[in-house]
Amino acid sequence: MSRKGIPNKISKKIEYTCLFCGKVWLDYPSRKTRKKYCSFKCSKFSIDRIEKLKKRSVGNKWGNLRIITDELRKKISNANRGKKRQKISENKMGEKNHNWKGGVTPINKKIRMSFEYREWRGKVFNRDNYTCQSCNKRGGELHPHHIKPFSIYPELRFNVSNGITLCRSCHIKTDTWGKNMKYPLPKEQK
Repeated sequence: MSRKGIPNKISKKIEYTCLFCGKVWLDYPSRKTRKKYCSFKCSKFSIDRIEKLKKRSVGNKWGNLRIITDELRKKISNANRGKKRQKISENKMGEKNHNWKGGVTPINKKIRMSFEYREWRGKVFNRDNYTCQSCNKRGGELHPHHIKPFSIYPELRFNVSNGITLCRSCHIKTDTWGKNMKYPLPKEQK
């Protein structure tokens, strides 16, 4: 008996039999509807589970029943032969993409997600050896920083000499971080 006069649950355990391997074990009656297998391994390999997975994958061309043969690999390889990664991605951009919603992406996001921007970012990091140029910290959360602002000088956006690698804490301290721009406008825009 426990402190409050209620019998301990240990004495109330009942026997369960695994539906897969037949092993017998003791557990609480409240788990009667959930406990059918002695372990996750038995649950994973049970016949019921395999049948459910087969039913789910019927009609799904990428399901468990899809077998990628050597012939299929050769077809995919021949279809992409001679194409660069950039060209393959361009074939799925804009109106050609299945998720196209009529060009509602903001221009800033579109530029920052582009191949040219990612390439510029990688070149800046490689040139600076993945090291913050302000505090000399290597690795961590690095940001590519535009020396002349991204929004004011669109012609210098992808110029590697206009980029510098900074860690997040050093990048926040710059004059052009976020909306706190203290950088003067160029003469042609005043």
